[in-house]
This record gives sequence, structure tokens and C-alpha cells, in this order.
Amino acid sequence: MKKTINIIVKIISVLIAFSLLTMLFMPKYIEKNTDGRITAEYYREKTPIDVIIAGSSIVHAGVSPMTMYREYGISAYDRSNSSQVVPISYAMIMDSIKRNKPRLVVMDVGFLYQSDDYVDEGSSRKSMDSFKWSKYKSECIKDIMDESESYIDYVFPILRFHSRWNDLKTEDIKYLLYKPTITYNGQLLQFGTDGKNAEFNQRMLNESVKATDRTMNYLEKITKGCNDNGVNLLFIKMPVIEGNWNNTIDNQIVEFSKANNINYINFENDFEKIGLDKNTDFVDGQHMNSYGAEKFSKYLSEILVSEYDIKDNRSDVKIKAVFDEKLSRYEEAMKEQRPTEPVSD
Repeated sequence: MKKTINIIVKIISVLIAFSLLTMLFMPKYIEKNTDGRITAEYYREKTPIDVIIAGSSIVHAGVSPMTMYREYGISAYDRSNSSQVVPISYAMIMDSIKRNKPRLVVMDVGFLYQSDDYVDEGSSRKSMDSFKWSKYKSECIKDIMDESESYIDYVFPILRFHSRWNDLKTEDIKYLLYKPTITYNGQLLQFGTDGKNAEFNQRMLNESVKATDRTMNYLEKITKGCNDNGVNLLFIKMPVIEGNWNNTIDNQIVEFSKANNINYINFENDFEKIGLDKNTDFVDGQHMNSYGAEKFSKYLSEILVSEYDIKDNRSDVKIKAVFDEKLSRYEEAMKEQRPTEPVSD
């Protein structure tokens, strides 16, 4: 019996040591690439989430869940990352349905122009390394890897990052177990106005470019996943100044949406209705700043409340207590124009 206990203790000790070493060598995304902490922060959320918004960085720049709650009582979360391809959005959506059972999934389709061979390991890592293990994560990893990547490196990230031993810094120890919250339900704040230098060209892709069969198959999987779980689905095209878009892809989405009884809203031509000004509301040609995000989020919320009967959670004492604290932090950052940036303490 004593021998068995000793063996169990040794196994547990090895596993703990392995886990700690993995956490040590994993990038902390403190001094740079702070968007690498977005995925992990979702798992800290304790309140019910009624609306999940999925997509690439255009979403975490342009959708403000704090504004949606402040104005309409909507509990929403941006499950988006930089260069988030459709397979990752599918995994994010299904993970969210499993954990939250939202009333509605809103998916920005603006990244459908990417070809099947598009791979950005850095962005994929930032999206997936903190993604809790599930069959959706496993399937996603296999689908987004290129020939130079290894599935086992995603399963055991220490195999990918062990070479960082020579680059370890104080922050790797300080933030080993916990990193301060930087997002506002997935949103990153930014206040630049370089959009004023961009020229309106929202459909700048050659018309020969179309969403691939693989991408469209993922839209079918997202649709089925939502339908099977009784979750409403809305496709949107975020407003941009310069867009990687064309009539060909837009027509594909229109046809797919009609065939599957899904609403699709393209906000390209709604700048005036939303109140967006390219000179003040965009950090570049594609990403809204946080002022633009507030305008767009109010406009989007009006649609969600009127067409999807999304409830007002401001009377729920538990939800209100959590969101009021988040709102206080958000509004202070907005007032001071404090962008999401590396931790300085």
C-alpha cells in the first residue's frame, strides 16, 4: 500500500512539475502582443453570456460589450483574435455554446477572403494555446496547422517554447500563475485616428477571389452547431474604410444565408446611420477605435434587442454587480484614453 502511495505521489509530482515548467516557458504576452491574453480571459467570466461575437481583430476592436451592457443590459463577449480564421471561429463558437449556451451568436464574415493555405502560427498560437482542451480544440489544431507545425506541440506547448529558456525574464516568474485583466469582455481599447489617412475602397478584392469550399463548409458547421443547440445565428460584415471584400464573396454569403434562413447584415454602407466618421473613429482602414466601437455597438444592440429579443440584464443583481465593476474600469480607461497596453507595474 505504501509503495502504491509513493508511486502515486511521484506521478503527481512529475505532472505538477511538468505543468509549472509549461507555464514558465509559455509566452506571457505582457510586454508585447497583449492580444495573446484574450482567449484565457474568457474562461474567467462567471456571469451568463447571452451574445457571443466571433471574428478577427476587427471584432475585438469594433464591438464594445461594455457599451452593449450600459445602454441595453446585454451581456455579450467578443470571442475574437488577431487573424482569426474561420476554423478557429467555429471552435470558439462551439466552446461558447458548450459553456454558456448563449441566446445568439453573431459572426463577422469579413475574414472569409483568406485562402485555405493561409497560416499565421503566431496568431493561431495566441488564439489556441489558452483555449481549454476539448474535441473542438483538437479538431481545430489539426485543420489550421501547416506542414512545418506539429500537433503534439499544441498538445504540449513546452515542446514548442522550451527554447525560450535563454530569454526568460522577470515577468515569466511574476505572471506565472496569474495575469491582470486587460480586456473588457474580449474588447481591446485603442484610440488612434489614422483612419483619416485611408481612402474608401470597401470592396478592393479582385472579383475572382471567392470563399473556398472549406470555408463555406465551416459556415455550414457553425450553422448546424447553432441549430442543434437552439442558438440563434446572425452573420455580419463589420463597417470598414478599406475592405478585403468583393461582390463575389458577398453574394456567396447572401445565398448561403437565404438557403439556411439566417440573417446577414452588411454594414458597409451604414456609416451615416451608425454615425461613424473615418477621421475620428478608426485607427486604420479596417479597425475602429474605441469611440467608433461605442457608436457601432449601440447601433448593433438596437438590432439585437428588436429582432432577437435579447433580454436586459441590468435588473439582475448578480450580473449587475459584476458588470458595474467592469463598467467602472472601462469608463475610467475611456475617459483617460488609456489603450490596452503592456502591464507597467
